[in-house]
Amino acid sequence: MKKTLFLWMFILLSLGLFLFYGFKSSAAESAFPVPLFAKIKETNEYEKGKKAVTYTYYPAKEENGPSPVYLMKIAEQGWHHLEQTGLAGTYEKNGKTVTLIYGTGELAVIQE
Repeated sequence: MKKTLFLWMFILLSLGLFLFYGFKSSAAESAFPVPLFAKIKETNEYEKGKKAVTYTYYPAKEENGPSPVYLMKIAEQGWHHLEQTGLAGTYEKNGKTVTLIYGTGELAVIQE
């Protein structure tokens, strides 16, 4: 009985950590992380070779902004926060600049 309970607790904890800490590469900038369950809604090329990708991500709430875990992941990947203008945060890494717009139910990653 204790082994079964321990196994279920381990499985649930592992699943929770996977869902909470899961990230993937952005379609706009491969080195920039986006939440694992963010689904591409729209992709636009606005300048030669520069992309803007909008994702549907239901846990996103504009009044809360990106979660602390997401901000830690962005920093962990080497991105430096340059400025915040309303819902748009600008990040830089190795001469590349990306703007993250975090709204209710969606987010956008834009190459600068």
